[in-house]
Amino acid sequence: MTDLRESRGVTAEELERLRQRVAELEARDQAIRFSINGIALSDLSGTLTFVNRSFLQMWGYEEAREVLGRSAASFWESEDVAERIIQALGEKGVWAGEMTAKRKDGERFPVQLSAAVVKNPTGSPIGMMGSFVDITERARAEARVRSVTRLYAFLSQINQAMVRSKDQDDLFRTICRVAIEFGGFRMAWIGLRDVVAGTVRPAAHAGHDDGYLELLSVSTGSVPEGKGPTGSALREGTLVVCYDVATDPRMEPWRHEALARGYRSSAAIPFRVKDQVVGALSLYASDEGFLVEEERTLLTEIGIEVSFALDNMERARDRTRAEAALRQSEETYRALFETMAQGVVYQGPDGRILSANPAAERILGLTLEQMQGRSSLDPRWRAIREDGSDFAGDRHPAMESLRTGKPVSGVMMGVFLPTQDEYRWILVDAVPEFLPGETRPHRVYATFTDVTERRKAQAALQAAKEYAENLIDTANSIVVGMDADGNVTVFNRAAEAITGYSRSELQ
Repeated sequence: MTDLRESRGVTAEELERLRQRVAELEARDQAIRFSINGIALSDLSGTLTFVNRSFLQMWGYEEAREVLGRSAASFWESEDVAERIIQALGEKGVWAGEMTAKRKDGERFPVQLSAAVVKNPTGSPIGMMGSFVDITERARAEARVRSVTRLYAFLSQINQAMVRSKDQDDLFRTICRVAIEFGGFRMAWIGLRDVVAGTVRPAAHAGHDDGYLELLSVSTGSVPEGKGPTGSALREGTLVVCYDVATDPRMEPWRHEALARGYRSSAAIPFRVKDQVVGALSLYASDEGFLVEEERTLLTEIGIEVSFALDNMERARDRTRAEAALRQSEETYRALFETMAQGVVYQGPDGRILSANPAAERILGLTLEQMQGRSSLDPRWRAIREDGSDFAGDRHPAMESLRTGKPVSGVMMGVFLPTQDEYRWILVDAVPEFLPGETRPHRVYATFTDVTERRKAQAALQAAKEYAENLIDTANSIVVGMDADGNVTVFNRAAEAITGYSRSELQ
């Protein structure tokens, strides 16, 4: 053996080095064949001459004969781009970057490509080699990060809009606009629920609409037009997501028009006013399945924020309406208080007068300034009963109402007016008022009517009646009076003396 090697001019050391070189090449070949990266070799024209097992699995082929002999450009989404890369590779010797590949079944997926020109020992190019890494999961993760980042920016803008928006319409327009500018959606619209008609009315929109909303008919009932994301969200009160417009059966009534405008997935976010679902924000994206759990949480939070903003606006409107009604009520009461013929006096818990209307000033002959601070028990009032006795202590109507916490009505009282040097007779009612949760009155208001002239008229009438009766009764002539039924109503003493009948017998 030694003589044979030596006769051929190969030493033992050289043979060993040759064996090691062959082993290295075999190891490299095994590494290439079984690499987790996809490996492909082509000639200088770009025709595939070798692919490893990972390449076949990555592109969805079973055997190498299905791909060998084909142009490398045919395995990419854009053959033109692939051809330009092959040309650049020939010019520069290396190329690295991301591309979109096309599997056997037509599915697209992203890959990281590192390519180089293969040269022989003399340095002459003999082919090209590419190493491929399927970066689908990485691309998805990056897309999720971008999507979540956009949604956070979108939510932040909604929070700012809640502070800045003047009214509901302004808020709706702003939400739709920032959904496009910061959320990255293709189209956004807000629909309000028409409870009577059972339909959804668009209130605002932004983005690529192209007449979509004019064609859109959404119901809130359990009909095909109500089973899409928007109708379902309004009916169920929860976030509803369509991951793929092209295959989701709920999108059947709108699929053709939605796909024609580039809508590939969508979500509908319901919002509430006073716990009642009143509308929904519908968002459309240009890619399928753009939502993961974190994004769903953010979209749900967007609905909560919009509901919070609308509740605040509704409370502000309620407050404005209540304040306007209160002002109107106060103005009405003030006008009534100032112009009513009855006197009105408000008194505190100690009976001291707080305010009085003009009629009270006129009836009592005192100005408000003169009355304020006086108690009902002030001896300067010199109040008396009908029999002429004084009102004792808390038997005064206002004081009794404060003491018992009950209304007092129909009390006749005479109040002496020094300026007129006479008593004015008033008919008094007193009503207690309470603060919320309190059992003791915090004030009382007394209303009273001046009945002095009426009492004088009644007294004059009574006196006239008595005078007439006395004249008739003492007349020398017979005076007899009868009513319409012939009953005797008047029979004076002269008539009794002449006829012999007594008045009681005939009446």
